[in-house]
Amino acid sequence: MANDKTSHEIGIDGAILATQVPGNNGTLILSIQQTSALNNWLLKWANYLQNEQTPRNEWLMTTILIKSKSLKIEHKIAGVSPQKIPDSQYQAQGQRVTWVLMAADIQTT
Repeated sequence: MANDKTSHEIGIDGAILATQVPGNNGTLILSIQQTSALNNWLLKWANYLQNEQTPRNEWLMTTILIKSKSLKIEHKIAGVSPQKIPDSQYQAQGQRVTWVLMAADIQTT
């Protein structure tokens, strides 16, 4: 999550003014092998979104669902778009790349 959900201000009389801060946006960071099928898929997805022929309303249409069966937690991440295509590593051995995905709405249940 990108934002704190509560803000407190202290008044001159010492009273606390608590404010609920709206916004469920955040960031998802993936560190993956640059030679993986997932990296290839993310590259194709990012290039598709950045193509001038792609309708702008598709920019935030991606949703990611992350489930942890052992913890019984589910994250629904909507309005996902890549921050940028990660820098490539040109070395003899495959390296890891870091994808930063921005999300407009993150819900955890």
